[in-house]
Amino acid sequence: MGEFDTKIKVLKNELSSLESRMETLFKKFCEEVAEFLTSWYEAQARDEVKRKSDVTIKIGKDQLAVLKQKISDLQKKVKDVVSDFLGKDSIWWHKSHGKQQYSYHGNRPPDIVEKALRLAAGLLAPILEDFGYFSKDGPEPLLWREWDSTGKYQLQSGRPYYPYGLEWSPQMKNFMREYDEAHIRCQEILAEISRLEKEKREKQSEDLWDSL
Repeated sequence: MGEFDTKIKVLKNELSSLESRMETLFKKFCEEVAEFLTSWYEAQARDEVKRKSDVTIKIGKDQLAVLKQKISDLQKKVKDVVSDFLGKDSIWWHKSHGKQQYSYHGNRPPDIVEKALRLAAGLLAPILEDFGYFSKDGPEPLLWREWDSTGKYQLQSGRPYYPYGLEWSPQMKNFMREYDEAHIRCQEILAEISRLEKEKREKQSEDLWDSL
């Protein structure tokens, strides 16, 4: 049985090392997301201010300054935002050992992470709504609200959610691809451990039979 135990031990050590690496990648990814969102909140708000110039002119310089301050306040708490939305154990395999997938489909990032990122981005929506850039009573708020289980946009009960594709930074993409590679290797290791443990049990049973 020693040979089986030795192989299993080596694989478990590799698995532990990979999970430690995944924790490091998770932390680096979250740091990069915080930087990404800090810039994104500012850029997106600027686009809305420019696109809806009639609203901008109507609210005037003083209210625009208040809007900028609220966006600045959101930027200051971005690390907490990232922790709230992307720090959930259920998103990350090394924390929960679920059935998560992290592979890219063309340029489309993994859904489980992208959804959390869009929820974090969506926190800009209530600020813009308060200043009239989105109408709370018209159809446009639906564009910045989470879908329901049927695939339709929720009304005001839905969480703020940025519904369009986000262009991840190169570093975010790199960290996620590395995480995906580590995740794939972990699955291979777990399958190999399961195979070896099965063979070990079979050998033990065979030896027990032969000993009688």
